[in-house]
Amino acid sequence: MGVRYVRNSKSWAARFASVSMALATPFLMGCFLAPSPLLAFGSLFVSMLLIGASTGPVGVTVQDLVAPHARATAIAIVGSAATLFGGGLGPVLIGAISDWLLLNDPATNSLRAALMTTAIPLLMASGMYWLLGRRIDEKHLAAV
Repeated sequence: MGVRYVRNSKSWAARFASVSMALATPFLMGCFLAPSPLLAFGSLFVSMLLIGASTGPVGVTVQDLVAPHARATAIAIVGSAATLFGGGLGPVLIGAISDWLLLNDPATNSLRAALMTTAIPLLMASGMYWLLGRRIDEKHLAAV
């Protein structure tokens, strides 16, 4: 399905990633606010499915925007940045936010609140991919 749309629009992959991330956000928030473990795991499953669905289009967008001789380097940089920020810096920041919230209000559920802040970079990424799609369309229209 994706190949059919990418053939007609270079911005389709960036917009798909944007919409997928935006749709994942309420499910991610629902995971942390769910009243039961079953609902939490179901919500987490849907959010991770939607976030995971954006990884392919992100790779396609990177490959389309970079010169052929630099594609391997570009995808390595994107993958390394995702690992560094998502897997390295993310847990440290969540822990720091949780500790800060706990110090300011010991009665708060600080870890839940800190985990809910993960929606912020997800929405930021969604917005950036949407803007990238617009930029690709503008460049394409200018070239035609």
